[in-house]
Amino acid sequence: MEKKFLDSVERDWDDIYNDPCLYYSIQHILKEAENGNANFQCILGYCYTNGEGVERNYEKAFEWFKKAAEQGHAQAQFCVADSYLYGTGVDENYTKAMEWMAKAAENDNFYAHCYFNERSEKTIDIEYFRESAENGDILAQYELGMFYDCCGAYNKAFKWLKSAAEQGHLDAQCKVADCYANGDGVEKDDIMAFEWYMKAAERGNAEAQYSLSELYSNGTGCVQDDDRAFEYLIKSAENGCVMAQWFLATYYQRVSEDEMAFDWLKRAAVQGNSGAQYELAECYYNGKGVETSSEKAFLWYSMAAESGHKSALQALAEKY
Repeated sequence: MEKKFLDSVERDWDDIYNDPCLYYSIQHILKEAENGNANFQCILGYCYTNGEGVERNYEKAFEWFKKAAEQGHAQAQFCVADSYLYGTGVDENYTKAMEWMAKAAENDNFYAHCYFNERSEKTIDIEYFRESAENGDILAQYELGMFYDCCGAYNKAFKWLKSAAEQGHLDAQCKVADCYANGDGVEKDDIMAFEWYMKAAERGNAEAQYSLSELYSNGTGCVQDDDRAFEYLIKSAENGCVMAQWFLATYYQRVSEDEMAFDWLKRAAVQGNSGAQYELAECYYNGKGVETSSEKAFLWYSMAAESGHKSALQALAEKY
């Protein structure tokens, strides 16, 4: 099983920020960032923040976030605000933090809105959840943890998510694993991440199964095992994880099992993955794994194009 399936395919930027080097090589990210691409400048900021493909360096992370933020990139603006708020890679400065947080909110950044909502009159709802969580309500603990995670208050988020996870909340178990994997609110610990992903994966959580597949593939927190990696990738895909379906499809494309590739592409495409929609259109257009159909190809090219997929837009212009 290959550890890297594709290096340059169309993605939703929000997905890339979580694990940039899974989707693009660090060389590609650096090149695009240095050429002034705000999306890749923000991605490079995350690379330096998490030590993905480069040595962790919060000062350089802030530098790249700032470059993207000054171009109006909303997520980067939130990251700059967060850096100023907590003194990460730059001297703590509450005034500047609020200035950048406001810019991010004006650009409709979800996390900036969460931050301001936490400080608004809506805190009465948070107090209700906090009281319930402190009384052991597992759902309140999970919701409170996710709220704090959304606001970037990772220490508080981890506290409540772990409480819910220890009581058996399935999604909380997966989220706690994410915290250990990324060092959010707790010291980064690949072994603990593996253990929590395993707990959630064995109970059928598709996202945890996908993450477990990655860990086995890379030997992170466990002994490297391609067979186990592939096993959990299939489980995740069968349980509806669109990224697992997409990667499984690209794997079967690479080994020329066209019918299997088509089947997984269709599952991912139906869930709205624009890359899968484009590749599915290509299958119909070229008759790979399915009978040729120009009409169905046009339909899927169009759906991918609606999401801004550049190759799909180009295909429509050239073929229809």
